[in-house]
Amino acid sequence: MILEKVCKKLNSFIKKIEEEMPGIRGKISAYILAYGMMMLLWNASAWAINCSKASSSVEKTICENSNLMKNDKEISDNYQTLLKMSSPKTADALRAQQRRWVQGRDAQCRQNATATCLMPLYNNRLDELTAMLSSAGTQEDGLLDTLNPTILRGHWVVEPLQRKVGERDISSEDEIEQLSKQHLPKAGDQITATPEGLCVGDNPCEAVSWSKSTVGSLIGAGRYEEDFHLRPEQDVYSGRVFGKWSSPIILVPESNDDMQAIAGICATGGERCWNSFQPWRTKIK
Repeated sequence: MILEKVCKKLNSFIKKIEEEMPGIRGKISAYILAYGMMMLLWNASAWAINCSKASSSVEKTICENSNLMKNDKEISDNYQTLLKMSSPKTADALRAQQRRWVQGRDAQCRQNATATCLMPLYNNRLDELTAMLSSAGTQEDGLLDTLNPTILRGHWVVEPLQRKVGERDISSEDEIEQLSKQHLPKAGDQITATPEGLCVGDNPCEAVSWSKSTVGSLIGAGRYEEDFHLRPEQDVYSGRVFGKWSSPIILVPESNDDMQAIAGICATGGERCWNSFQPWRTKIK
C-alpha cells in the first residue's frame, strides 16, 4: 500500500531530524512536521481516488467502473463541503470517520474487489453525507451538528386530516395555510423522504434533520398520549426544519409503513386549537 511506504519514509525522516537536532527540540520538530504531513496524506486519501496511481484491487475496480467513480466524486465533493461547514472539533471527527470508512471499504472488499461488493458501501456513505448536509441546512448558523444522521425513506400520498367529533370546521384555505407554516403538505400531495429531506411533488426538497425517539420524550408528550392514545414508548420521528421558531415535524410510524403526521390546527380567529392526525399512506413507486 502507498500509505505503508509513506509511513516507513516518515519514520526514516524523523530519525534523521533527531540525529541532526539532538534533544527535545529535535524530537518535537520532527513529530510536528511528520504529523502535519500525515494529516495531509490522510485527508487526501480519505476523499478521492487518483486513478493514475491506483495500486490496490479495490482502487482499480473503482477506477474501471463509471458508476463507482461518479459516487466516489460525489462523496469527495460532499465530504469537502461538510468540512467547510464544520467547527474545528467536528471537522476532526469527520476526518476520522471518513478515514474509518475508507479503511472499512478496503478491508471488506479486498478479497472480493467487485462492484457488487463496493456499490452498497458507496450508496450508504453517500446517503450519510447527504443527510449530514441536509441536517446542517436546518441550522441557523449552517454548521454541521451531527455525524450520525437518522435517514428516513418512503413515498406517501397525503390524506385529509382526521378530525374528532366536536372540532370546529375551518376553511380549506386556512387549513392549507396552517399546514404550510408547520411544513406539512396538503391533502392529495405526494411526499417522498430521501436523505436530502422531504420532497413534495416535483418541488425542491426541503432540508430536514430527523431524529428517532419515543412519544414520551417529546415536549407536550402527555397531550399527544391523551389525544391520540399513543404509548410513551412508541417510536416517533422528529424532523427539525430551518428556522429558530419552527416546530418540528412529528411522524408516528405504523406497522404497514404508513405515517401519521401530527398537525396543530386552530379555529378561525384562534379561539380554539387542537391536534389532528394527517395520514400519509404508503405509495409503491
